[in-house]
Amino acid sequence: RLIRKSLSGLDHIFFFGPGDRERACDMYSLDVSKTSLFQFGIDLEFWCPNDHPLASDGVLAVGSDSKRDYGILINAPVSENINIVTSLNLEHFPRRENVKIFKGSWEGARITDLVLRDMYRRSMAVAVPLLNVWQPSGYSVTLQAMACGKPVILSDIKGLWDRDVFRSGVNCILVKPGDSQAFGRAISRLRDDEVLREAMGVAARETATKVFGLHRMEAGLRALVDMDLDTL
Repeated sequence: RLIRKSLSGLDHIFFFGPGDRERACDMYSLDVSKTSLFQFGIDLEFWCPNDHPLASDGVLAVGSDSKRDYGILINAPVSENINIVTSLNLEHFPRRENVKIFKGSWEGARITDLVLRDMYRRSMAVAVPLLNVWQPSGYSVTLQAMACGKPVILSDIKGLWDRDVFRSGVNCILVKPGDSQAFGRAISRLRDDEVLREAMGVAARETATKVFGLHRMEAGLRALVDMDLDTL
């Protein structure tokens, strides 16, 4: 009731994903005409591949959102190195020799965007394990990794924000949420098939260039501004 009352006083509400928007409108009795999608985009000139697309420095996972489900990645039945960069407390998970957790630095360097880009580029693949929520979590990491030409293994959550764009097995691999075995199979598939890994990385970059640039954020911002001006 408190959320409904708070939202009722707003002129407009925007969401990052269609699933989240639909769910919120239903839960909080929102007028759909007062809502819109504001689609995220990234700087494709900065987030870009290097000359070694088949780097194999294990699997990288990044993010401190509470919707991350690192347990399914830690428990995935694989021997590949898994590097997790997060401020979340993962002490309650079992220790495995192939899993390393980084909180504030990478090889002695503070994790800036430059360092993070290098980490993407050096990885075999990027994993984005998520709880099955409506919130479009994992957005920025997924787009940054794809723009760097890296295969992404992404949980196919209820709030997946660009369902029409993601093509599992082509520009990413979508995995059932909460399934460690499926994450393990996806990692092994990319490890064992160099041709697929390279093709998926190329397709990921092409998708990012076509869909995920800053232009769509600019268009979304213009639409919000124009909408506000029309009400004056």
